[in-house]
Amino acid sequence: MKIIFAPSKSKEMTAYDNQTATKILFPQKSKEILKRMKLLSKKELATILSIKNNILDQTYSQYQDSVYGTALTSFIGTSFKELSVEGYSKEEREYLRDNLRILSAVYGIIQPFDSIAAHRLDMNDKIFYKDDEYKNLYEYWQNEVSNYFSSEKNILNLASSEYAKMLGDNPNIINVDFYILKNKKLKSISVYAKQERGKMLDFCIKNKLTQPEHVKKYTSDFIFSEQESDSHNYVFIKK
Repeated sequence: MKIIFAPSKSKEMTAYDNQTATKILFPQKSKEILKRMKLLSKKELATILSIKNNILDQTYSQYQDSVYGTALTSFIGTSFKELSVEGYSKEEREYLRDNLRILSAVYGIIQPFDSIAAHRLDMNDKIFYKDDEYKNLYEYWQNEVSNYFSSEKNILNLASSEYAKMLGDNPNIINVDFYILKNKKLKSISVYAKQERGKMLDFCIKNKLTQPEHVKKYTSDFIFSEQESDSHNYVFIKK
């Protein structure tokens, strides 16, 4: 089983010494993206990424200085804060290495123990020009991502829709959604969804799950709803 996960904008580039680093899956195409971003002026970067002030200064410096860190410990967004990274056993780290794949606008697919450069780039950011070979980042990564997952029979989707879209119409994806019930209607709250994705990933790691249907046993403030779910969409509702 492969578990797909979204990256976070928040990063703190740190090395992780408890696990041997893995090799970037698509080094040449990643280098091309990083090179393109490094060549942008601060003004161009501000326009493309819709950022300003301190975030702009920090992002510009990141692309110029090329600071690296281990992916799993360098992402520090809401979902990643739910992981017990420093406390994972050798077997749990091996499970992560073999099963978790973080989707990325810069790297296409990141393995948890890849050494990655500090960056800020989303799939919807427009970095290509009209005369470029590619129209957008989805098109840029389409072949690599599709081919990588083509033989995978079980894909658990714990990524946001922006990143899950990279896999196209893969028939082997099981989507997981978290909702609250408000005024008799199901509603998705972003912060809850991010937290629960992280908690569910942690659940998968600690229980070394091998089949998507095993996550139905996951419970927190959210429980699996048989009524709202189907074979390709697992729905969890807040108690």
